[in-house]
Amino acid sequence: MVIEFLLKVKPKLFVATLVFFCELTFSQSFIGSFSVSDTVTIPYYLHLGDESSSTYSISGIYGSTETFSSIVLNKENKNLITINEDKVIYTKTRAQDYSDFCSLSFSFKKSQLKKLKISSTYEAKISSELICGNGEIRLDGVDDVKNKLANINTKIENNLLVKKLTSALNRKITSETLNNMNSKIKNDYAKEILVEDLDFIDFIGLRKRNTIKLHFKNINPLNIEDVFLIENGRATTLDNNIHIERINATKPIRLSLSQMPPNDLFFSINDIMDFPLGFIISEGSNYVKLHF
Repeated sequence: MVIEFLLKVKPKLFVATLVFFCELTFSQSFIGSFSVSDTVTIPYYLHLGDESSSTYSISGIYGSTETFSSIVLNKENKNLITINEDKVIYTKTRAQDYSDFCSLSFSFKKSQLKKLKISSTYEAKISSELICGNGEIRLDGVDDVKNKLANINTKIENNLLVKKLTSALNRKITSETLNNMNSKIKNDYAKEILVEDLDFIDFIGLRKRNTIKLHFKNINPLNIEDVFLIENGRATTLDNNIHIERINATKPIRLSLSQMPPNDLFFSINDIMDFPLGFIISEGSNYVKLHF
């Protein structure tokens, strides 16, 4: 009886250990929202990094207040994973519209990772530790969300009842909207941050750095200073890299797009809190302003 009992239990223990090991050794991304009140929700993206990538969050993703934060991930508890937003890397909120940020903290069961659904309550605090918000947060796996959007699109295009009840133009508009949403959702948003017309990005996480290094993929370094107007910065170029040295230590470096190259502009910021951030500025975006 004892031997039979051990044979039944050991495989179960092994499977459980294997599952949790897999859960915590590869990156996963989730997208959803958190509630601010009964009627207001904020879009939210969470990337759980593995040993080779960082963990971060984006509140207000794709909106005018989009804010990218680094996260301290605590998984020491055998049943829980705890998320604490640590530092703001950048925000699209204009400087005159903020004075401090609410940092979210929440915990969820490790078993939720298997279901690709995270549901929890959160608490938010400003830098003085005063509570600035609380509520619920609900997230789904990015791949699940993309599949659901694709399935809805398929039904719109092929369902006979939908075709009878809607016009071809409305179906086309809805389909294009869904495709656009699906194309924006990324498994690792840090690699492809889209900067659009009139965007203002304030890089709070770089404020104390004397030199900023940008790496461009498709640009002649001799033309970099023609593309950007640089304030409070002295630029030097080498290969496809531009180093911008801060002139006044108390003021931000400002980069404004003065003209757009023939193709989309790709660049990355190196060595920023272990985040290899990659940016895309699309053709026609003539008003982008970056503040470091």
